[in-house]
This record gives sequence, C-alpha cells and structure tokens, in this order.
Amino acid sequence: MKRKTTQKKYWEMTTAELAEATKEFDGEIDESRFKPLSPKERAAWDKIMAAPAKSIMLRSKRTVEISIDPKLVDAIDSIAKKKHLTRSELIEQGLRGMIALSA
Repeated sequence: MKRKTTQKKYWEMTTAELAEATKEFDGEIDESRFKPLSPKERAAWDKIMAAPAKSIMLRSKRTVEISIDPKLVDAIDSIAKKKHLTRSELIEQGLRGMIALSA
C-alpha cells in the first residue's frame, strides 16, 4: 500500500485534516504487511538504535544547585560518557523518566 502524499506537514494540519491523513492507522495492521528487514534496512535500524537519543523539544534552561554523593556523580559521568550525553542531559532524562512513571 502506497502512502498518500500530503500537501501540508502534519504539524501544520487542523485536527480534521490530521485525522483524514492518518485514518489508515486507526485500525489493526494487516499482518501480511510485515516482513523481515533487508540487510540494508537492518544496518540502518542498527545505526539508529546505536545513536544516542536526542530530543527536538525546545526547553528553557535554569541552573539549580543540588547535592549528590560523589560516588553517584562518578557513576553518572561514566554512563553519560558511554551514551554520549552530558551529565545534565543524563540527569534530566532520568528525572523525566521518574516523573513519567509517577504520573
């Protein structure tokens, strides 16, 4: 099934236009549409999954001072380095995750 080409970007559409453009995804997906990834698709997928997650949301930043156990700071720095994040980005992601879980 080919995708319909849209005149507008999804974020520029009205609710009604967006509902019309995405109605094919409202029901269950026919399992016959599923297939294994080709080697090229698998390589692209692996590359995407290996990259660090990046947010495209714009947020205002405010500096706050907090106290953290020095051993915990070392662990945070180690994980942040492995994930190619700054210390602040790692802490922010962790806090956002905890907030989402508690909601």
